[in-house]
Amino acid sequence: MKSIKLNAEQIIKLLENKYVNIENKTIEIQRNEFVLNNDGFISYSNCAIIKFDQEHKIDNKHIILYLQKLICQYFNLCCTQVIFTKKNYNEYEFNIKLNPNNECRIVVCEKIQALNNTQAMTDEQVDITSDSQFIGLYKKLNDSFYYFRWLEDI
Repeated sequence: MKSIKLNAEQIIKLLENKYVNIENKTIEIQRNEFVLNNDGFISYSNCAIIKFDQEHKIDNKHIILYLQKLICQYFNLCCTQVIFTKKNYNEYEFNIKLNPNNECRIVVCEKIQALNNTQAMTDEQVDITSDSQFIGLYKKLNDSFYYFRWLEDI
């Protein structure tokens, strides 16, 4: 059994181009199978081992999990479709995976941050006492103190 190790760049090239050259060999994807072409002699793969690095350490993971749950409930999604990407100041950014090839980004923040951002974007006074479902571009997430806005058109 021949084993070949691919680095991240080679894996991307294989997935994009359906082949990658390694030394004097070519690994190809043919009819949904991995094929090793060694100077015209073909070998088929019966398994592949993919190694993943340790999960990145995330500060305030309990808050992110809570926000992820709120987003899942609001949009009727499963947690694998709601991907935390980064935290900026008092905002949390998530990618919403609508299907394998389509993602949209949202920002989630507390009510006071949504109020401040709306005032900064529109220069208009926002009623702080209101328990509105909308604050400018922001929409309330369920019955929580958090609001979200889309970062791009869907």
